[in-house]
Amino acid sequence: MITKEYFGCEKVTSHEHLHDCAPGIPETHMVGSERFVCVLCKHVTFAGSNGASRFPFTFDKVAAGRRATGTSSALPV
Repeated sequence: MITKEYFGCEKVTSHEHLHDCAPGIPETHMVGSERFVCVLCKHVTFAGSNGASRFPFTFDKVAAGRRATGTSSALPV
């Protein structure tokens, strides 16, 4: 979990850091699935979302608030 100010809640809240794996293949990452979810209001911030640069995305790259172009294939973690 990470604690960040989220302007939708107008509070500093915890966010869950999640991403999807390829079906049946643990330790992979589905490009574009990395997200932070506010524990209070359940708002989801993806790497391509507004305000994404405030979060420490690990797998999906954030460039000027937008996710870098990539393929939709599974990548090993």
